[in-house]
Amino acid sequence: MSKKKKIFVGIAAVAAVLIALAAVFAILSQPTPEPTEEPRVASKGYFTHEVEADEAQVFPLTGLPVFVDPELSDDEQEAALAWYMGARPLCVKIENSRESRPQFGISRADVVYESISEGGITRFNCIFQSTLPEDVGPVRSARNSDISIVPQYQGIMIYSGANPVVMYQMGIAGLPVLTEGASGFHRVDFMSAPHNLFYYLPGGYADAGGMGIPMILSDPPTFEFLPTSGGSHGVGGAPTGATTSSSDAAAQAANPPAAPVSKLVVPFSDFFSAEWTWTGEGSDGRWMRFMDGPTIDGIDEEQIGATNVVVLWAPHTPDAAGGTTWEIALNGSGRASIFTQGGRIDGNWHTDGTTPPRFYDDNGAAIRLTPGNTWFQVLMPGMDISAR
Repeated sequence: MSKKKKIFVGIAAVAAVLIALAAVFAILSQPTPEPTEEPRVASKGYFTHEVEADEAQVFPLTGLPVFVDPELSDDEQEAALAWYMGARPLCVKIENSRESRPQFGISRADVVYESISEGGITRFNCIFQSTLPEDVGPVRSARNSDISIVPQYQGIMIYSGANPVVMYQMGIAGLPVLTEGASGFHRVDFMSAPHNLFYYLPGGYADAGGMGIPMILSDPPTFEFLPTSGGSHGVGGAPTGATTSSSDAAAQAANPPAAPVSKLVVPFSDFFSAEWTWTGEGSDGRWMRFMDGPTIDGIDEEQIGATNVVVLWAPHTPDAAGGTTWEIALNGSGRASIFTQGGRIDGNWHTDGTTPPRFYDDNGAAIRLTPGNTWFQVLMPGMDISAR
């Protein structure tokens, strides 16, 4: 068994935590790196956390290696790893009306859920953990689907308002939330209201600490990932601690056969349709996103891409408030199509609501994601996609 190093960091009063975080946010406020660059060192943790000394360290929601500034002391490197491995995800509700584009920061999200909102328009729940861009937005109101999504990731919900039914449901669910009034919210002058509310994401942990929301998770959520050259991954995507890359280990973690696909079209409604085009090869490839032309991130004006695109079919029922939105059941199970490494694998998704979804083919074999970012496309049952 690997020798464990315990990192003990004092649990102080909220005020002390916020003071300590000030130095962290000075680091986090540096210009956002390109996605291919090494991630920034985020901070030290604030709770006891264990790290395997000879374990391959990966971000829980991407399966990609964690890089720590080698100029830090050993203690600082260990503390930074503890933060990276356990920082609570920040789940930001971002709109997708044509007036809201380009959105800012969504290319840096580890996970994005896109689902129908009202009037045929989609809306995003963008989940950040490995990288924190500065301003993200435009931030808009929460929807019923968020009540399923956020607990699966043990996240903090960042949004601006909701209808009374959703507000009540969020309260019953006990979601940790940050909404207008928290210090990170502000209006920008280069977009018109109501599409100009943004959030300073590195300040999310200070806002959360000020509200008494714990910032470090002892058992962070993760996916099942395919093995990388750095080692194999066990159930739930947790690193096994071995640098095993033998053919036997790779075979055990291999996905079921995939049908080659170069283009995917996801019709959310008669008005909104997302297209994904495969570029590259194998694990180095990307699915590039289009909706009314290339989907661009305003941070760098680059097109947004994903390592994995997962289509989930989930029950949709009319909003209990009698409005035009939907209640979307993302706890339970349903059909799924996983698009990764230029191929399509059909199967099913399942979650009991306490972890991100797991995927299986019709024979019960696990379907694993390629390490990288993931976009979920949530559709009503019976809606068809086009993949060729």
